[in-house]
Amino acid sequence: MWAPVFAVRDPRFTCRNPHNETSQGAWAADVRITHGCALIEPRPQGCLDPTEREGKQMADVVVRTAREDEWDAAGAITVAAYHADQYIESRTGGYADELADTRARARDAELLVAVDTEDNLLGTVTIALPGTPYAEVSRPGELEFRMLAVHPDARGRGVGEALVRAVVARAREVGAERVVMSSGEHMTGAHRLYQRLGFQRFPERDWNPVPGVHLIAYGFSLELT
Repeated sequence: MWAPVFAVRDPRFTCRNPHNETSQGAWAADVRITHGCALIEPRPQGCLDPTEREGKQMADVVVRTAREDEWDAAGAITVAAYHADQYIESRTGGYADELADTRARARDAELLVAVDTEDNLLGTVTIALPGTPYAEVSRPGELEFRMLAVHPDARGRGVGEALVRAVVARAREVGAERVVMSSGEHMTGAHRLYQRLGFQRFPERDWNPVPGVHLIAYGFSLELT
């Protein structure tokens, strides 16, 4: 099991390159690794916060490894998020049961949760190494994330961004060259987040897990940051 990862999210601690908002280099100023923690660096003068640009309310968010007593709640959040966005028709049965099965994800991958300053669960994401049960599109030297989910009541607070940043910080910590993932073609809100944070499309890894379901791939190359 990897060491816990913490991502501190605060409106004072972020940075974007004001001259090229899609530049992956913005991450170099955003995240550094200190004793296993992923810390968002103070925003230098003149840098833009994209969440401020979009008028979102910001809040402190801590991302860490889920405790066993939080596994079921993390699964419930994943199901609730997918159901709210109509990516699943029912909260039980089929893919909903896989989304809810955080115990398997904690065993075969790494299950992270985002919590507020009072330790209330806000969201979750699963990290997988290539060749492990939850890996789908990753290759050697990469890190993959899946099932990114934010509770419907916690949206607009930068939770999804904090979770993705924590994944990138974990990739740096383990020496991965790239972070990859695949997402439903209709998950346009998530796609906007990935693109804003510097992820690029990897169409050669698009795939269909079952007939009628098309997943599109994204990647973030740490070699360029």
